[in-house]
Amino acid sequence: MANLGMTFDPAQVPQDEYENPPDGRYLSQAIETGRIDKDNGIRTIWAQMEIMEGPFERRQYRLWMDIVNPGSPIKEKIGNQDLGKLTMAAGKNTIEDSSEIEFIPMYITLKSKDGFQNMKKAEPYSAAPQGHQPQHGYQQQPANNGYQQPAQNGGPAANNGNQRRWGNRASA
Repeated sequence: MANLGMTFDPAQVPQDEYENPPDGRYLSQAIETGRIDKDNGIRTIWAQMEIMEGPFERRQYRLWMDIVNPGSPIKEKIGNQDLGKLTMAAGKNTIEDSSEIEFIPMYITLKSKDGFQNMKKAEPYSAAPQGHQPQHGYQQQPANNGYQQPAQNGGPAANNGNQRRWGNRASA
């Protein structure tokens, strides 16, 4: 048994502190990311997100992305698309480690479906309305947030859907 060193009263704990925020668009940043490899071949990338301003400031939520899922090609496709949205919103063309998207402000649109909250959209911080400045000293990123449009004519950045950037499975 472990002594708490205090009297704990669960009635004094705010009940909505750790609930997912309501559906909406939030200026957020990934404060931690990681990868989970399961015995059944599923590889999941997760991002602990924190809202940076507004009535839900400092509220955290987690995004889960199955980037390899042998049992569900649909979940794998959605996971790769979501990771792609985060990567582009962070102003990166490619990443090799999920930590490369940490502490980069971006707008995340959340939408609930069937009791689960999902990311519908991720936009670079530069997608803010003109004149918008964050309230807490975060510096606005350059207009394109470092993002360069991939080549449209099959150049090296185009990928053409023929390779998976994550996982060690064969090309799609």
